[in-house]
Amino acid sequence: MATMSRALQGYGAKIADWGLPRALYASLMHFLAKRLGFRIHYVFIGANRPDLMATSCPQTPPGYAVRLAKKSDLQPFVCSSKHNLSSDFINNAFANQDECYVVLCNQELVSFSFTTRVAAPVTAQLEIVVPEGFRYAYKSWTDVEHRRNNLSKLRHWVKINSADTPFNERSLFYIETHNYASLLHGYRNPSNRAQRAGVVGWLTLFGREIPFASRTAKWVGFEFRRKDKDHRRQYI
Repeated sequence: MATMSRALQGYGAKIADWGLPRALYASLMHFLAKRLGFRIHYVFIGANRPDLMATSCPQTPPGYAVRLAKKSDLQPFVCSSKHNLSSDFINNAFANQDECYVVLCNQELVSFSFTTRVAAPVTAQLEIVVPEGFRYAYKSWTDVEHRRNNLSKLRHWVKINSADTPFNERSLFYIETHNYASLLHGYRNPSNRAQRAGVVGWLTLFGREIPFASRTAKWVGFEFRRKDKDHRRQYI
């Protein structure tokens, strides 16, 4: 009874925050993901307007330091259950010349995020290929004890203001269509809003994940693909 009561309270909170139609849709998508392995995501192209960014560094508690990590900086944290970093993952990331910005507190790694312009893993079977002229941030993590300290904003601000990034380079990202905690936000100036560019996702049949993408997402060049297939494509 206590478990059911907590579940009803949680569902009631979602209805209050998101409205009944969105809460029902989120429940449906959770069911489809669990039972059928079906997932669908919106694709977004970031606004990437440096001229509209805050001119000052986001406020965080004292003691945090951000920097672009070298491969050797991450090696001490390999196989740590907290950081979930493996040697293969790190080797592949640096072989692709991906960037990793880390946040340290008393020399302890408390937050990190990788950015690629080539490809990135999605699941054990699927990966993302990043079209030319775009970048994609992946595998972001912040220690639970250091959350709500603006560390992700701090990482992003330092990355944008210190990286040698072409002005015309745009960011790509995707969010599940029912992840309203990430989708819903306050008012933003239209010049600083991300643009929606179709949907991507996958369906699982007999343990095999089959990716799909809408026409718009394919036109942009952003889609999931299986790691075991030939990926030569032609575009209209």
